[in-house]
Amino acid sequence: MQRRAVLIIVGFISAACWVQLFRLVDNTSPTPLTVMLALGLLFGAVGGIGTLASWYILRRAFNRDRVFTALRHGIWLGLLVTVYGWLQLVGVLTPLIAAVLLGILITAESLFLLRELST
Repeated sequence: MQRRAVLIIVGFISAACWVQLFRLVDNTSPTPLTVMLALGLLFGAVGGIGTLASWYILRRAFNRDRVFTALRHGIWLGLLVTVYGWLQLVGVLTPLIAAVLLGILITAESLFLLRELST
C-alpha cells in the first residue's frame, strides 16, 4: 500500500505542476524569475509523468513493482527535458548536444541498473 501512496502523491504533484505551468505561461509575461519557475514546474510535471509511465512499463513488461526505480527514471526524464528547455532558451541546443546529453543519461542509468542486478 505504501508504494501506491507514493505513486498517488507523485501523480497529484505532477498534475499540480502542469496546472501551475499552464497558468504561469498563460497569465504572466516572461521575466527571468518566471522563466526559472517555469523550468522548475516543467521538471516536476515531466518527472511525475515519467515516473508513472516508467512504473507502468516496468510492471507490465518486466513484472517488477519497483517504485523507486520508476521514480529515478522519472527524475532522469524531467532533468533531461528541463536541461533541453534551458539550452533552447539560451540558444545553444543542437542535435549533437542533445544526443550527447541523452547518451550520458542512458549510460548513467545503465550503470545503475547493472548495479541493481548484481546485488
